[in-house]
Amino acid sequence: MLFTLLSTAFAGDIELLPMGPLIADGETPATIQLAVSGAMPGDKVKLKPFEGTASGGAVTAPGVVSFSYLAPRRYDADGSKLRVIVKGDGVSADETVTIPVLPEPKSTLELSFDQDGWTVGDKGTVTVTVKHAGQHPLPDSARTLDLEATSGRLGKLTQADDGSWTTTWTPPTGVKVPTNVLFTATDLTTPDDVVGLGFFPLFVQKEQTVKASKGSQNVLVIGQNQYGPVTAGDDDTVKVDALLDPRITEGMLQSVDETGYRSDTRVDLELGSPQSMAFAPLPDFVPTGRDVRVHVALLEANGEAWSGAAPKLDGKDAESLGKGWYAFDVTTPAEPGSWKLAVTADGDLSAERSVKVLDAVPSVSVSSDPAALTKGVNTFAVTAHLKDAGGTALIKRYPVFSHDGVSLVAKARDNGDGTYTAKYKMSTSGETGSVSVHAGPKGTGLPVARLVMWPLESSVAADGSSTTAIAIVAEDAYGMPVPNVEVSLTTPIGDGAMVPTAKTDKFGFASVSYRAGSAVGPAGVVADANGVMGATILFQHPTDGSPVGVEAAGSEADLTRAAFWRAARPTIQINRIGADVGPPAFVNIQTTPNYTTPGAAILVTLRVTDSASKAVLDAKPQVTASIGKVGAITNNGDGSFNVPVQLPAGQDGPITLSVQAGPATGSVVLPTLASLGGAPPATADSGNGSGGDDFWSQTGDASKKATKAVFGNEKARNSRAHLYLSVGGYKYIEQRKQSGDLPRIPSELVLTRGPTNPVPGGGFSIMGHPKGGMVGYDVRLRFSGYTSMVESELFWDGLPRGMGAARAQFELAEGLNAYATAGVSVFDVPIYRYTEDLMGIDRLNKAVPGLRLGGGATFTRRYFHMQFELAESFGPLPKMTETGLLIEGNIPLGPVSLIVFIEEDVEFQHARYWVGTGDSRDQVGIKTRAATTLLGWGVAF
Repeated sequence: MLFTLLSTAFAGDIELLPMGPLIADGETPATIQLAVSGAMPGDKVKLKPFEGTASGGAVTAPGVVSFSYLAPRRYDADGSKLRVIVKGDGVSADETVTIPVLPEPKSTLELSFDQDGWTVGDKGTVTVTVKHAGQHPLPDSARTLDLEATSGRLGKLTQADDGSWTTTWTPPTGVKVPTNVLFTATDLTTPDDVVGLGFFPLFVQKEQTVKASKGSQNVLVIGQNQYGPVTAGDDDTVKVDALLDPRITEGMLQSVDETGYRSDTRVDLELGSPQSMAFAPLPDFVPTGRDVRVHVALLEANGEAWSGAAPKLDGKDAESLGKGWYAFDVTTPAEPGSWKLAVTADGDLSAERSVKVLDAVPSVSVSSDPAALTKGVNTFAVTAHLKDAGGTALIKRYPVFSHDGVSLVAKARDNGDGTYTAKYKMSTSGETGSVSVHAGPKGTGLPVARLVMWPLESSVAADGSSTTAIAIVAEDAYGMPVPNVEVSLTTPIGDGAMVPTAKTDKFGFASVSYRAGSAVGPAGVVADANGVMGATILFQHPTDGSPVGVEAAGSEADLTRAAFWRAARPTIQINRIGADVGPPAFVNIQTTPNYTTPGAAILVTLRVTDSASKAVLDAKPQVTASIGKVGAITNNGDGSFNVPVQLPAGQDGPITLSVQAGPATGSVVLPTLASLGGAPPATADSGNGSGGDDFWSQTGDASKKATKAVFGNEKARNSRAHLYLSVGGYKYIEQRKQSGDLPRIPSELVLTRGPTNPVPGGGFSIMGHPKGGMVGYDVRLRFSGYTSMVESELFWDGLPRGMGAARAQFELAEGLNAYATAGVSVFDVPIYRYTEDLMGIDRLNKAVPGLRLGGGATFTRRYFHMQFELAESFGPLPKMTETGLLIEGNIPLGPVSLIVFIEEDVEFQHARYWVGTGDSRDQVGIKTRAATTLLGWGVAF
């Protein structure tokens, strides 16, 4: 399943480009890329998701369609289906594709033992088995567990073929009182989410001294065991040698005195602490300033969940998770060192844990002096500036320098202000070289949980020999690097080649060379670390053409992590300047991600070219942002520059970025993800012309693309609300007496004023499936009036109807769904009878509550929606049959659609009712028919 997610999902004109794992959480959008043969920027793209939400579809590079997709919060092993239509001069593609998704980490760890308990002093060991239960995004092969016990000695955990883990536990030998041992387990790939708990009793053979009258015969009952009879001594006590179970806190003393009188007395047994508390396993090391979740288990003596007040961590109350688990959301210290956690409960119970805190991965910016070499200049200096997450310069934190194509002249020097400078030399005949810098972070010891990948160059010539580097970082659950991880590599898209395996270094980093093939178009690289997957894409451009960029694919988390590591491990390229390069003329901008979220970290990449589209290597661009903090600019040495932009915590965009490089200017507008309902491509403008034919100028105007994202009706509507007026006819077909003595209206009398006299009414309804899920809701309220003439007496009545139900829908085909509803309904019934003196007519109203069951089908196309439903109300026998047909048109207006609709409903009532009390209590049978036309408007959202 994971490999499928990161390779081609189907054959045909449209192929899914590799991306990182997509979690079906209903919250995190992802950028999806498709390879569509013949597609060119400007071609029309339509997206019709069967589930989830898709928006911002566009051809962003030749043969590449990009869009934002939000998977529903419903995991389906078969993936999420999406119809993709691409129309243009060179392409006409219409296919239903499958986007594989993975579940959220909602699993637990279940512990079991090969014995029910252990008597202290026995020889041997206990086998402990840990199994995964529930859904998890990683396969069993990729998950690593940690297991702890409050006493005794645990062996090494070993994974079996079925994914379970086993180990042996040697019970303690010096225990003097019966004790409960807590076993806690943590999935180290998701320590904030997945834990497990086991409970194991230690029995102790121990003499109990109990008060009893002299000479009495006594039996001590503990659980199912009996000890005695034992005669009480002169000191009015009885001594019983019993096997004590920590789960049983009291026994029963059955005593018969010398007169034959029997008494039963409860006895408190001599046990250890009746409650047990323990931390779930934590890593030995955690990074500074990281939000973590700490789990604590707390059980009563009998193994049930703790019933007292929630425990506290440094005065902070815990969140109760049930089944004895409590959780604390805490932030690790900002400075490295030892971190002590102390938890208390009811003042008597306590548990402590110490963890080492390591420096988190800092940001690194690099610059070269000079930025490019001119004729006769061969030496240059590279300076690295290290900062922590708060922007503070890191002193005495020597970074790691590495180089290619140049030689080291002088090792890095600490400048005392958080900057470090090394000197290099390029040979007289050399034309290019590179220097990479990173902070050399230490790992936490946790296993790999994510692979982050990116190409150092997003485009490479399709000449069969050109190469570019693919960077790979193995991350743990806390975002720290994992060293010595074996990675398998494949290229499922494109005809490029690379080594089949790689291994991360002691800093969790690996770099592999990708050699281009000869086929022009997108290419993909997939990495697999024993089931932990990662992916990246790049473009093989024509040998006689300019580089073509493709935006990165994957979830928002994937893009954020890639941007973070690119900033944490920058590579600067040093080139010699050609004599034919002119002054800066164009500035083009690309951002990752291409939208904003509150507190987002955005990596901005600039490219400065002259009037002939040649890179200006020694340009000195200046960057400003309408909001947020602009970081240091890194000259990559090839005419491109990187600069980070950080939004303040909790503050969102939109952001306007402006760039000036000499006479050249450029700008980019990044919309907010919330306002546009997705992540449409960011747009860049050059202030001095079109910028040529390469990727950097294939962006268009920001406001136009934002308008298309808002008004293009690309967002799926999962809920709809209706407000309406109605008109219809109500026919009172029959009323007949079923039992009782009171004379009734003759059964042959027809009471009606419709449909020749229409009945007015109104109401509203709201129904939907939050985030496109299978289960939804359906609420309807309606009121209508009617008149009837009975023996020359005119009656007016109002008929309210109400219904609330749960709704489950099932996809049958593209745009066609079946659904079922179950809930409650209330409707009003008019009943006529003679008055007591038989001189007039009484009209009674009876409110009838009941159970409503129904089902139907919906058919949806872009601006059209139709629904048919059949339902029956019970109370408890069948009382009303309802059928209805709804037809609506949708007019997209940004995040919602305006609805105009017509609905035809028919109701058949067929029931018996009791009316009156005492001697006047009678049963009548009622038959009615109501045909109602509803006209109105509403919104879909």
